[in-house]
Amino acid sequence: MHFRFRHQSLDLMDGKLVKEDVFPCLSRGSDAFRVYLTSSELILQSVKDEQTIERFQLEDLFGCHTLKHAKKANEPGAYLCFYMYPKNKRSGILSSVKSRERTPLVFLVQKPGKSFKENLEFATKWKDETLKHLRSLFPVWLNYKPFKSSSGSVHTTHEEDTVGQNLSDSRNYLTTTPEFSVAISSYHLLQRRYLVILNPKSGQGKSISIYRDKVAPILQEAGIKAELFITERAGHANSFVSTANFHDLHGICTVGGDGLLFEVVNGLRSRPDGSQIAHIPVGVIAGGSGNGLARSLASYTGESSDYLKNPVLSTTLAVARGRVVQVNLTEVDLDEKRLFSFLSAGWGLLADIDVESEILRPIGEPRFTVWSLLRLMKLKTYRAQLSYIPCSHVSEKPVIREPIPETDVGDISARTSIEGDFISIYSSIQSYIGSDLIFAPKATANDGRIHLTFIRSNAGRACATQFLLALDKGTHTNINGVTYVAVKEFSLQSKGGIGGNLVIDGERVSAEKMIVRISPTPLNVFSM
Repeated sequence: MHFRFRHQSLDLMDGKLVKEDVFPCLSRGSDAFRVYLTSSELILQSVKDEQTIERFQLEDLFGCHTLKHAKKANEPGAYLCFYMYPKNKRSGILSSVKSRERTPLVFLVQKPGKSFKENLEFATKWKDETLKHLRSLFPVWLNYKPFKSSSGSVHTTHEEDTVGQNLSDSRNYLTTTPEFSVAISSYHLLQRRYLVILNPKSGQGKSISIYRDKVAPILQEAGIKAELFITERAGHANSFVSTANFHDLHGICTVGGDGLLFEVVNGLRSRPDGSQIAHIPVGVIAGGSGNGLARSLASYTGESSDYLKNPVLSTTLAVARGRVVQVNLTEVDLDEKRLFSFLSAGWGLLADIDVESEILRPIGEPRFTVWSLLRLMKLKTYRAQLSYIPCSHVSEKPVIREPIPETDVGDISARTSIEGDFISIYSSIQSYIGSDLIFAPKATANDGRIHLTFIRSNAGRACATQFLLALDKGTHTNINGVTYVAVKEFSLQSKGGIGGNLVIDGERVSAEKMIVRISPTPLNVFSM
């Protein structure tokens, strides 16, 4: 049968036509479609009805494979599969907000008189050309140079610390959609290698099933070889990462909450070769009860609606995309010890809620709301000295809603020191500190600012209550009694040790003095 191509009648938008052909589409009932690949789109035009046209942006493509039917070894046809995640699913009947939905497009490539090898070569040219133009849209996509080590693959000096089973097997993967179901074996060469670190106790204890059922298939579709490491105890990820030898590794991603990523980041930065491997990108797949960095990244990249609807899918796609961005990182000195923070540092009310609500971990993020009510009923105050250096490049003046005695104020152009009783001192270097807590609405990924708030003891319970209620809207800095200032460094100290709960990225620490400053080396993370 002869098909007459009709791309002249199509609006190619701003794209340039690259390839065109006719293929049966198994994910569309095996109907034949004219398929057009442009520099920015994949366009499907029905052969039966030329007015039926579907358009897919290449930026919504997360994987492209050439395949063979696993149960029909003698079939000469090859398969060309595109894994699309377009924003075409409405969140509600009357909603105008659309979210990403998995849309596989599977085409049969079977030219008359051609062998399987010839059809496979034909399909491979389509795949290679597609990925070439996808890379042009995302310059660092699949082009990140892996860390080279003189030793072998990922391993550790501890006998018990071994990389676990790769649950994302690259062969005999079963693809199923409502329209199409066929077992296939991939001929796609895996191009990226990630170490995936999983905490089985994160969030509600479902991390393993989340990874196996929701994360691993997407990573495989994206051409990523994932080596899985499952932690067995607190600090396990830190000790593993700090001693492992990485070879040809393109990135490290965690399946859990901010606490697991905190271990990984500090394990990397504490290594003797930390300065050499500080560029290794890290990714976070939201599987914990605290997902501040993941939520912030979604906000920075315009993916908030997708994150709120399906955090696991949204963050997995960010890891699969492989785009590397830099985010703020702080160096935290605790007496003689140094830690690194990618999210927050705090003491008092918010820190108490974070630490003390651990007993409610099985219920997930709602634990913070429940414990906030309990902590407000029995409000605590703590005595210490706070000192900070405002950011000189910040145009906004510090928002000080409560007069501070003159004896407490230093030179505002350099350093300000305040000694007394506080209800809360809390800072963040990202916009969100939880999925629904927007702490610094004006924060950007790598703005070099620490967003600091504090509440003096005389502000009282009413102020503390309003502060907590306003966090989900980001209006807490407008409350009388709350002081906000963007700083480049601050310190907190108390003789005999800082009382109460002192937290870094949600992890409890202790010290007589804590100094937090912006790190000159930001953190590389995977993002959309």
